[in-house]
Amino acid sequence: MAVATGGLVWMDMLLLGAALSSALAVAIALVCSVRLRRQAQLTQQLYRRLSGDLQAANSSAIGMGQRLLAMERQLKSALRQNAGIQQNTEIQHNGIQQRNGVGQKVAALQPPPLQESPEQDQLEAPFSYSQALSLFDTGVCADEVARICGLSQGEASLMEVMHRHVQGEAVTAPA
Repeated sequence: MAVATGGLVWMDMLLLGAALSSALAVAIALVCSVRLRRQAQLTQQLYRRLSGDLQAANSSAIGMGQRLLAMERQLKSALRQNAGIQQNTEIQHNGIQQRNGVGQKVAALQPPPLQESPEQDQLEAPFSYSQALSLFDTGVCADEVARICGLSQGEASLMEVMHRHVQGEAVTAPA
């Protein structure tokens, strides 16, 4: 009977050890669960903050783009006015030269006509941001929009990301 009692004590000890191990595993699982919930809450807060920051950056970029477009329009208008004034001045100057009979001498002293710079050509390019947005609405990729509208690749990619964000689609980085 002594052997049977010793064997039962040993079994009781194993059963007690298993119960303690199970209790320890449950406690660890509870601690991990609490930490996981905290991490999920922090992740949600970070997501909301980043989403707000992205909206602010998008609004700022759109505002800057609108100001840039307004400045481009003003510059185009000023260039047109300047060209008109220059043309009127040349007409008046040619009339005076013909009246005075010194047209050849004055013509030799005149500077060469102004050449249009690449920047002016770029300002006259037939593109608009609204045209690019229309193309994005139809599903055209950023590369194609850049080519069609005369935008830089970065500009077109940024517009595509902002357009998708405004439309509520999942925003992914362009490849």
